Amino acid sequence: MAEAIQDVYGCPDRKSTAKAPDRLCSWMMHSAVAKIKRVAGTLRKSVRGS
Repeated sequence: MAEAIQDVYGCPDRKSTAKAPDRLCSWMMHSAVAKIKRVAGTLRKSVRGS
């Protein structure tokens, strides 16, 4: 999960950076910690504009 966060800083352009939240949410949803999963759900809703 930490690597998914750090990947944002290694993105060469804005378009590839836009995909970073989806990758981060994917990692967070596989966490064994329920609070992390809840944060991932909130982040997904925010990114998708729901």
